[in-house]
Amino acid sequence: FRGDGRARDAVVAGMERLERRVADLGEGMVAEVEERAEGVERLEKRLGLLEQGLADAVRAALQPPMPSAGSTLRPPEVDWTQLSVPPTPTELGRGGFGRVVQGLYQGQPAAV
Repeated sequence: FRGDGRARDAVVAGMERLERRVADLGEGMVAEVEERAEGVERLEKRLGLLEQGLADAVRAALQPPMPSAGSTLRPPEVDWTQLSVPPTPTELGRGGFGRVVQGLYQGQPAAV
Protein backbone atom coordinates (compact mmCIF):
# COMPACT_ATOMS: atom_id res chain seq x y z
CA PHE A 1 0.00 0.00 0.00
CA ARG A 2 1.16 3.49 -0.70
CA GLY A 3 0.32 6.31 1.56
CA ASP A 4 0.00 6.45 5.28
CA GLY A 5 -0.19 3.42 7.54
CA ARG A 6 -3.70 4.30 8.78
CA ALA A 7 -5.29 3.45 5.43
CA ARG A 8 -3.37 0.21 5.31
CA ASP A 9 -4.39 -0.66 8.89
CA ALA A 10 -8.04 0.12 8.08
CA VAL A 11 -7.94 -2.14 5.04
CA VAL A 12 -6.26 -4.94 7.02
CA ALA A 13 -8.79 -4.55 9.85
CA GLY A 14 -11.65 -4.66 7.32
CA MET A 15 -10.25 -7.79 5.73
CA GLU A 16 -9.88 -9.44 9.15
CA ARG A 17 -13.51 -8.59 9.98
CA LEU A 18 -14.56 -9.99 6.62
CA GLU A 19 -12.58 -13.20 7.22
CA ARG A 20 -14.20 -13.60 10.68
CA ARG A 21 -17.63 -13.00 9.18
CA VAL A 22 -17.00 -15.60 6.45
CA ALA A 23 -15.77 -18.08 9.09
CA ASP A 24 -18.87 -17.43 11.21
CA LEU A 25 -21.12 -17.92 8.20
CA GLY A 26 -19.28 -21.14 7.32
CA GLU A 27 -19.72 -22.48 10.86
CA GLY A 28 -23.39 -21.52 10.76
CA MET A 29 -23.84 -23.26 7.44
CA VAL A 30 -22.08 -26.38 8.73
CA ALA A 31 -24.32 -26.38 11.81
CA GLU A 32 -27.42 -25.94 9.64
CA VAL A 33 -26.39 -28.79 7.32
CA GLU A 34 -25.73 -31.05 10.33
CA GLU A 35 -29.10 -30.12 11.83
CA ARG A 36 -30.87 -30.87 8.56
CA ALA A 37 -29.04 -34.20 8.26
CA GLU A 38 -30.21 -35.13 11.76
CA GLY A 39 -33.74 -34.17 10.76
CA VAL A 40 -33.51 -36.37 7.67
CA GLU A 41 -32.30 -39.27 9.83
CA ARG A 42 -35.25 -38.79 12.20
CA LEU A 43 -37.66 -38.74 9.25
CA GLU A 44 -36.07 -41.87 7.78
CA LYS A 45 -36.51 -43.68 11.11
CA ARG A 46 -40.15 -42.58 11.33
CA LEU A 47 -40.73 -43.65 7.73
CA GLY A 48 -39.19 -47.04 8.51
CA LEU A 49 -41.50 -47.42 11.50
CA LEU A 50 -44.50 -46.40 9.39
CA GLU A 51 -43.53 -48.87 6.65
CA GLN A 52 -43.13 -51.64 9.24
CA GLY A 53 -46.48 -50.73 10.81
CA LEU A 54 -48.14 -50.76 7.41
CA ALA A 55 -46.61 -54.13 6.54
CA ASP A 56 -47.78 -55.53 9.89
CA ALA A 57 -51.28 -54.16 9.32
CA VAL A 58 -51.46 -55.69 5.84
CA ARG A 59 -50.25 -59.06 7.15
CA ALA A 60 -52.83 -58.94 9.94
CA ALA A 61 -55.59 -58.00 7.49
CA LEU A 62 -54.70 -60.91 5.22
CA GLN A 63 -54.74 -63.47 8.03
CA PRO A 64 -58.00 -65.36 8.34
CA PRO A 65 -59.77 -64.73 11.63
CA MET A 66 -58.89 -67.22 14.30
CA PRO A 67 -61.91 -68.86 15.90
CA SER A 68 -62.17 -68.41 19.65
CA ALA A 69 -61.93 -71.41 21.96
CA GLY A 70 -65.71 -71.79 22.20
CA SER A 71 -66.40 -70.97 18.56
CA THR A 72 -68.49 -73.24 16.36
CA LEU A 73 -66.87 -71.86 13.20
CA ARG A 74 -66.02 -74.78 10.93
CA PRO A 75 -64.96 -75.07 7.31
CA PRO A 76 -67.80 -75.93 4.95
CA GLU A 77 -68.48 -79.62 4.52
CA VAL A 78 -67.82 -80.96 1.03
CA ASP A 79 -70.23 -83.50 -0.38
CA TRP A 80 -67.68 -85.53 -2.32
CA THR A 81 -70.42 -87.29 -4.27
CA GLN A 82 -71.29 -83.94 -5.88
CA LEU A 83 -67.70 -83.45 -7.17
CA SER A 84 -66.74 -84.59 -10.65
CA VAL A 85 -63.53 -84.30 -12.65
CA PRO A 86 -63.37 -85.26 -16.33
CA PRO A 87 -60.94 -88.04 -17.35
CA THR A 88 -58.65 -85.50 -19.07
CA PRO A 89 -59.17 -82.33 -17.03
CA THR A 90 -57.90 -78.89 -17.95
CA GLU A 91 -55.00 -77.97 -15.69
CA LEU A 92 -55.50 -74.54 -14.09
CA GLY A 93 -52.27 -74.44 -12.14
CA ARG A 94 -49.56 -76.24 -10.17
CA GLY A 95 -48.17 -75.69 -6.72
CA GLY A 96 -46.39 -77.23 -3.79
CA PHE A 97 -49.48 -79.27 -2.92
CA GLY A 98 -50.12 -80.60 -6.42
CA ARG A 99 -52.15 -79.71 -9.50
CA VAL A 100 -55.33 -77.67 -9.71
CA VAL A 101 -57.72 -78.79 -12.45
CA GLN A 102 -61.11 -77.72 -13.70
CA GLY A 103 -64.01 -79.80 -12.44
CA LEU A 104 -67.62 -79.50 -11.36
CA TYR A 105 -69.12 -79.27 -7.88
CA GLN A 106 -72.90 -79.53 -7.64
CA GLY A 107 -73.05 -78.86 -11.39
CA GLN A 108 -71.05 -75.60 -11.16
CA PRO A 109 -67.50 -75.03 -12.48
CA ALA A 110 -64.95 -75.42 -9.71
CA ALA A 111 -61.19 -75.55 -9.24
CA VAL A 112 -60.26 -78.93 -7.82
